[in-house]
Amino acid sequence: MTARYSEAPMTIRADGPLRAALRQLADQDGTNVSEFLRRELRAMVARKRAGAAANDNGGKGDLQ
Repeated sequence: MTARYSEAPMTIRADGPLRAALRQLADQDGTNVSEFLRRELRAMVARKRAGAAANDNGGKGDLQ
């Protein structure tokens, strides 16, 4: 299975404690929730790609 990342607009609905936690993290970071999540997702994708590149065996034996 392959995950794909897109810059397409998305809606994330969060209520209660999750919303409060996201706002707190964004405030600590000096951004809004949308920018905070966008940057965190980019970082996650970059780490995933870096790990995949480090473990690349030319496609031999990969499960997809």
